[in-house]
Amino acid sequence: MLVLATAIADLLHLGRRDLFAWANLAALAAGIALAFLVPVSKNRVSASCLLVSLGASGVPLLVGGQPPPALHRALPAPGGGAGGIPCGRARTLRVSL
Repeated sequence: MLVLATAIADLLHLGRRDLFAWANLAALAAGIALAFLVPVSKNRVSASCLLVSLGASGVPLLVGGQPPPALHRALPAPGGGAGGIPCGRARTLRVSL
């Protein structure tokens, strides 16, 4: 699932929103189709559960777009605190997700 999610997310990162939408729709449709053969179960990590989760996770990105820059994760700069944990007003490195 992680490899498929990365491949589909790369489509959005490259600006191919149309292909991103089709890939999410295909994953969601395949998951729903497989649900009739293999029950959706996160405990057994079924293929239908993975594909439904993968397809449904792209819907918020299609509806709302990419998150605003204010929500980007701030990571501590190298050497910015004890054990990599920022102390006080340590410098941060901005990383977009």
